[in-house]
Amino acid sequence: MEKKKISVIIPVYKAESFLRNCIDSILDQTFKDFEIILVNDGSPDLSGEICDEYANKYQNIVCVHQDNAGINKARSAGLKKAKSDWITFVDNDDTLPCDALERLYAQTKDTDLVIGSFKDLDVKEDLSLDEYRQGVIDTTLIPPQPWGKLYRRELFSESTFDFPREIDGAEDMIMSIRILFSITRPPHFVRKSVYNFLRHKSSASHTIKKDLDYELLFDDCRIGSIPSEERGKYMTSVLKNRINGLIGVAIHFPRSVARKKHSFFERIYKDIKQFHYEPNLRERILLYSHSILLIRLVAYQRMIIQSARYRLHLFCSK
Repeated sequence: MEKKKISVIIPVYKAESFLRNCIDSILDQTFKDFEIILVNDGSPDLSGEICDEYANKYQNIVCVHQDNAGINKARSAGLKKAKSDWITFVDNDDTLPCDALERLYAQTKDTDLVIGSFKDLDVKEDLSLDEYRQGVIDTTLIPPQPWGKLYRRELFSESTFDFPREIDGAEDMIMSIRILFSITRPPHFVRKSVYNFLRHKSSASHTIKKDLDYELLFDDCRIGSIPSEERGKYMTSVLKNRINGLIGVAIHFPRSVARKKHSFFERIYKDIKQFHYEPNLRERILLYSHSILLIRLVAYQRMIIQSARYRLHLFCSK
């Protein structure tokens, strides 16, 4: 197969109900110069057979089969198989608008990273690279997910995917942080949505109950992904994201948040003092209140707001 401009990597696991829709949406793209890399991550259902079916039918589709190793290793395996200069990722339960690749590729001049999303983006044109990095660490500016983006292949190295499987569900942010610190010029943006994000109950990020041990391990990976000489200027964003992580813990394990005995809290308190961080009211409740009821109330309120925003986006997109 001749070299294509874009490699579309799709990790596949338990996707027999929606994989065809995903692949078909890519085959229907207005931009045709692409290859699809399907990585069957040891799926126990018929997903592997579907991958083989498409690979046998289309010359620009390649199928890789491997023992189950998680989405991170599946993405890495797909990257090793890809031949294009530009890389994008698609989750096996999502789809692309028909002109997504065309609009992403149109922004590739003079950059190494093109950023889109499942929603319309409102990003200032003149932000510095430091501001972009802040925005991905605290998730206020750049969506942390790897899908909806176009990466120049040279951005990836062995360390890009080198983190433990135990942080499944958070690997997207770690990968994004490492990518943002590997680029030397600002990314370009596609403001109109380039991705159809669909929630399924079986998705890993929606089924993992994150506890304080999980948050501590995730934080180790996050801090380790920021060059040591630059960490100080990003600690406000790191602290904001650490405290935000307590919300998920408070939903499932409110007693552990109320006790404040875990070393994750010790780390937060130490850095709040060192970097003069000023928590807002919601953050103060999560950090200092010992009331299980109050902590759960704050956590559920935040979760309801986030869910309402997502549903509003879906409604407005119809």
